[in-house]
Amino acid sequence: MGNMYFGPNHGQINIIQNNVQGYRRSPRRNSHPILTGIGILFAIGLLIKFWWVVLTVLAIWIGVKAFRNWQHRQALAEQERARIAARADVQNQAFLAGDPYGIYGDPQNPQGL
Repeated sequence: MGNMYFGPNHGQINIIQNNVQGYRRSPRRNSHPILTGIGILFAIGLLIKFWWVVLTVLAIWIGVKAFRNWQHRQALAEQERARIAARADVQNQAFLAGDPYGIYGDPQNPQGL
């Protein structure tokens, strides 16, 4: 065949030339801008036509988020109550054993701060 030149890859597949024409093409250029505009206008039209559905979904989403936030705050408050009760039990046991920790609490923090 003579002096055939296959390029720098010598017959390997070039990743840049990935389509049939052999041109380098951006993967985002597959969609047509006019069709994209029509799709956006169609979506806006659906939002306007079914605004009540959008508001209902939004209200449900906000309600679920608020309920989960409330549950989280309740769990934190329960943990705090359990921590205080456990510390009170330890101090009560120390008081019954005659330890001053049972009366005065933590000597490193006398004001309870």
